[in-house]
Amino acid sequence: MAAHAANRRSRTAWDITKAIAFGVVVSALIVIVAALIVVPRATGSTTYTILTNSMAPGLPPGTVIVTQPRAISDIRVGDVITYQVESGKPAVITHRVVGISTDTRGETAFITRGDNNSVNDPEPIIREQVLGVVIYSVPYIGLAINAVTGNAKLLVPVLIAVVFILWGLGYVVSYVLSRKKKQAALPEDDAA
Repeated sequence: MAAHAANRRSRTAWDITKAIAFGVVVSALIVIVAALIVVPRATGSTTYTILTNSMAPGLPPGTVIVTQPRAISDIRVGDVITYQVESGKPAVITHRVVGISTDTRGETAFITRGDNNSVNDPEPIIREQVLGVVIYSVPYIGLAINAVTGNAKLLVPVLIAVVFILWGLGYVVSYVLSRKKKQAALPEDDAA
C-alpha cells in the first residue's frame, strides 16, 4: 500500500514536471513568434536572416534581424541598415553606417562596413537602396530555419512542428516507461 502511494506521488510529480516543461516550451514559442512574426507585421518591418560573418560577433550567421523602414534623414552613423545590393533587386546586405556623405546628385549617401570587415563597402549606399534600420535581432534561430527549409517565411510552421514532435515523443516515452513500471510492479503487488 505504501509503495502504491509513493508510486502515485512520483507519477504526480512527473506529471507536474511535464506540464511545467510543456508550458515553458509553449511560452518560448509564443515569444519567438511574437518577436519574429507579430511585431514585424504590426510595425511594418521585415525579417531577414544573416548569412555571413560580416557582422559577427554582434550579428553572427543565423541571426534573424527585424528591419524597420526609416526616413533617410533619421539614419545616423552607428545604425545598422539593410539595403539592396542593386536598387530594385532582391539581394540584400546588412551593414553598419560608418559615414554619411553626399552623392553626385547632392543626395545623402551612406558609407557602410560590416563589423567584422576591415574596409568599407566599395560603393556608397543611396536612398533607393535603403530598406530600413535593424531594430532588434534573435540570434541563431535562422540557422535552424534555413537548414530545414531554406526559407525564413516558414518560421512558424517549422517551430510549431518541432515543438509538437518533441512533445509527442516525450509523451510516448513517458507512456512506455510508466507501462513498464506498472508491469514490473504487478508481481510484487500479487505477492503481498
